[in-house]
Amino acid sequence: MNEGALGSATYEEHVRLFCETVDPDVLSMDHYPIFHPTGDGRDLYCANLAVMRKYALKRGIPFWNFFNIMPYGPPTDPTEAQVRWQIFTSITYGATGGARGTGTRPGASTSGCRAWGRYSCA
Repeated sequence: MNEGALGSATYEEHVRLFCETVDPDVLSMDHYPIFHPTGDGRDLYCANLAVMRKYALKRGIPFWNFFNIMPYGPPTDPTEAQVRWQIFTSITYGATGGARGTGTRPGASTSGCRAWGRYSCA
């Protein structure tokens, strides 16, 4: 992540500034990890979940996550196991809700993604 993308030096600083400025009732993360033989985005995904957890706990608010359920970036269509990994990892970090994008691409698989949590949506 470069500084110009968020207007801050780090993702954590971006989330901190957002919380201080907006005072949200909920935090929501929209990060799609890349599951590809030549690139693996799981470390950054977990680091961002840790930031969300930190600020959600600090502010006493829930955080939610959107899940990658269709091809994004390199031409990969997440498997059911990869979608489950995103969901279970989010739960492990304390997410209380999850969602998936409503857009679809022709032939994109959305199997394996089930709404969960009190605040889930489809």
